[in-house]
Amino acid sequence: MQIADMRYLVTPYCPNVPVYVFEQAFLECARDYFHNTHAYESTQTMNTVIGQFEYSVQSSVDETSIIQVNDIRNEGGDSVQFVSIGQAKFKLIEQPLEIKPLTLSVILRPTISASEMNDGEFEENEYALRVGTVAKLKQQIGSDWYDPKGAVNFERKYQLAIGAKKNEIANRYNHQIFELAGPII
Repeated sequence: MQIADMRYLVTPYCPNVPVYVFEQAFLECARDYFHNTHAYESTQTMNTVIGQFEYSVQSSVDETSIIQVNDIRNEGGDSVQFVSIGQAKFKLIEQPLEIKPLTLSVILRPTISASEMNDGEFEENEYALRVGTVAKLKQQIGSDWYDPKGAVNFERKYQLAIGAKKNEIANRYNHQIFELAGPII
C-alpha cells in the first residue's frame, strides 16, 4: 500500500495535512514502532561460505532495512548458533566447512525514504501507526493541527499500543501453558 494513500488515517484528527508532511510523520512513527516492537518479521535465505564466520545481510523486502537477525536455521530446521554483531551482521559460532543454505528470521522496519508498506504489516498494526502518527503531527508547532494536550493523549495511546504488541509477541514465542489457580472451596 502506498504511504501517501494512508493519509485518511489522520484526517479526522489533523485536517489539511499535506501529503509530504504526513508521509514523514508516518515513516518516523513506523520506524520507531517496528524498532521497538519487532513486529515486522520476515525470512530470507543465504548460503554459508567455507571458512567464513561473519556475514552481513541485506533485506530482501523492498523499502525495508534489517533491525536485527532474530534466528538462523539450517536446511534441517535446526537452530544455528550465532552472535549478533550489528543490525544486519552476525557471526556464526562454528566455522562452516562446506557451503550450506541457511534460513534467517530477520526483524525489519521501513527505510526513511519508503513510499509503500506491506499491506499485512500495515493492517495488523494500523491502530498503533494511526495514534503514533497523530501524536507526531500534533507536536508540530505552528501548524494548523498543533495541539500539545492532544499530542500527549495520542502519545500515551501509542506507547500503550507498543506495550500491547510487545506482550503479544512475547506470548507468541512462549510455548509454556500457564494455568491460574481457581478459588479454594
